[in-house]
Amino acid sequence: MKKILCALLGMLLAGTSWSATLPAGYTELEYIESTGTQYIDTGYKPSNNTKIDMTVSFASVANGHIFGSRMTNTGGGGFAVATITNIFAFDYNGDRVYGISPTVGTVYRIVKNGAENQISYGTTVNTYSNSASTFSVDATMALFGINTAGTITSSAASIKIYSAQIEESGVLVRDFVPARRDNDGVIGMYDMVNNEFYTNQGTGTFTAGPEVSIRIATTAYNSARFSPVVTELNDTIATIRSVVTNTINQTKAIADLQATKQTRPNENCPAGKKCLLVEDNDGMPHWYEIIENAYGLPSGYTGLEYIQSTGTQYIDTGISITSGNFQIDADMQFTSIASPQYFGIFGGGYFGITDNYFAAGGRTISKSADTQRHKFIFSSIIGTNVLLNLSIDGTNYNISRDVSAGRINLLVVDNRGALMGETKAKLYSAQIYSNGTLVRDMIPAKNASGVIGMYDTVSGQFFTNAGSGTFTAGPEI
Repeated sequence: MKKILCALLGMLLAGTSWSATLPAGYTELEYIESTGTQYIDTGYKPSNNTKIDMTVSFASVANGHIFGSRMTNTGGGGFAVATITNIFAFDYNGDRVYGISPTVGTVYRIVKNGAENQISYGTTVNTYSNSASTFSVDATMALFGINTAGTITSSAASIKIYSAQIEESGVLVRDFVPARRDNDGVIGMYDMVNNEFYTNQGTGTFTAGPEVSIRIATTAYNSARFSPVVTELNDTIATIRSVVTNTINQTKAIADLQATKQTRPNENCPAGKKCLLVEDNDGMPHWYEIIENAYGLPSGYTGLEYIQSTGTQYIDTGISITSGNFQIDADMQFTSIASPQYFGIFGGGYFGITDNYFAAGGRTISKSADTQRHKFIFSSIIGTNVLLNLSIDGTNYNISRDVSAGRINLLVVDNRGALMGETKAKLYSAQIYSNGTLVRDMIPAKNASGVIGMYDTVSGQFFTNAGSGTFTAGPEI
C-alpha cells in the first residue's frame, strides 16, 4: 500500500454529502490522455438543466470537442465545449460563444452550467454566457469527442482529463475518476455514482497518467498555514506521513493520520467530522475524513504542541558528531533571555543566547535575543577555525571558530559531564543531520504513563528528560 506524504491539517467543518474512493481492483490515476482517436461515451443525454464540471489540459491543441452531444453538426448545436481555431467554444442549443485560447500544458477547469460557462486556470477566472433556452439532446454526451445523433467523433486534439462530474438540476449523475482496471490494465473513467467503469469506445488506447498524488491545499490548522513537501497517495485507507512547514512561524512538524478519501471536488467535509483538505493534481479540493490522528507517533504516545523546560531539563539525543558536517534544526521559543543558554555540542558547535544576543558558538550575532518563536537552523563542520552558520527565520548569520567533536544535547551543552547553558524554552520540534543524513527527527510527546519527552521518528526511540525536574507539556495535538 502506497503512502500519502502531505501536509498536516485537522479541522471541523460542516457539509452534507461525500462519496467513496474507487473499489478494490481499480487504481486511481491523475488523468487519462487521448491521442486523438479515443473517447468515452458517458451514456447521459444533456438538457438545458445539465451542468458539467471538468478539469483538462492539452498535450496538443487542434479543432475538436472536449465533450458534448448534438443532433446536427451545425455550429453551436447541442450541449458541448470545443476548441475551434485554437479558441475555446461553448455550444448551447444553436448558440456558440468563444472564450480564451488554450495553451499546451496549462490545466483548465471548465464548468458549463446550462447557458453559463466558466473557464479558470491558476487564479484567473473567465466567464461567458450563451443565450438561454429550453431544450434536450437525444444523444449521449461523449468525453474526448462529440456525439452527433448517435455517431461519436473523437477530438483531433490530445487531451488529458483529470476529472469530470455531470449534474442534472443539481443532482450528481456522473462522477468520473480516471482509473486503471488492475486485472487487465485497461484505462478508462470510473463513475462513482453508478459504480461503473467506462472504457475507450474509439480506437487505440488511452495513455495513463501517474497514479494519483495529492498535495495539501493552503488552509488553516491551529491558526497557522501549511505548505506541502512531498506527496504520494494510496487507494482507500491512507497513512499520511508528512513534513510540513508553517509559513507563519517557520515551524516543522511530522504527522501520521489515518484518513479515507470521502469526497470528490467541490464537496464539503461531513458535518461533525475532522477532515484533511487536499488538492489533487487536477487542482480541485477534496476532503479526506481523518479516522485517527496519531501525529506521527505509534500507539501509546500522544503528540504535544511543544515541551517546555524551566532550565533544569534537557534531552540527550544519543548522537555524537566526530567528523564532517552537522546541522541542528529547532523550532523553539526562548521563555527568558538570561545568559548563557546553549543548544548543541560543547566546544563551539552550539547556538543560543549570550549577553542578551542570539549567539553561535558562544559568540554573539547582530540580533538581540527575544522570547518570540523562531525557526533556528545551525550548521557547521568539525575542525579548526571553521564557519558556523546560524539561520533564524531564514536570515543567515556567520561566525568563524573552532568546533570540537562531541555529543548533541537539546536545551543544554555537556562540558565533559558538566552541564552548561541550561535553556528555558518551549521546543516544538528538532531535527539533526549528520553529513547530510537525517539522524533524529524529534516530536514533542508524552507516553501512556504521562512521561513527557521527544519521540524520534527515525530511530523509533522516546527520549525523556536527562536532567532534573520535569518538562511542562504543551497542548495535545
